[in-house]
Amino acid sequence: MNGKYLLDTNVIINLLKIEKAKRKFIDKNPLFFLSIITEIELLSYHYLSYEDEQKIKKLLKKTQIINIDTLIKEETIRIRKQHNLKLPDAIICATAFTQSLCLVTDDKDLLKFSWIKSIPLKDLLL
Repeated sequence: MNGKYLLDTNVIINLLKIEKAKRKFIDKNPLFFLSIITEIELLSYHYLSYEDEQKIKKLLKKTQIINIDTLIKEETIRIRKQHNLKLPDAIICATAFTQSLCLVTDDKDLLKFSWIKSIPLKDLLL
């Protein structure tokens, strides 16, 4: 699959659980992005082991982090009002939407939205 992808927090967690060979697509595709909220969620997890933290930091170096700007902030507000999403999910969706990125998520609720291009992780691994 070709394109630019925003990886949801749950996708990064799931990537850590699968074998290294299946994660190689990240090395081959430089067009992976993360919302700053995903970085915060991942690194602030209370029960994160040192080993997993190192894996996450290594993975973060292979992606581009997108900070929250005015456009993302305004879209987040609109999304929360219309869809009643939790703030982190709304920020991630707003980031994908405003940056014209395909959201890679295993969150079934987010995959249902027709206004945002999204795919599950398994489709990216094919």
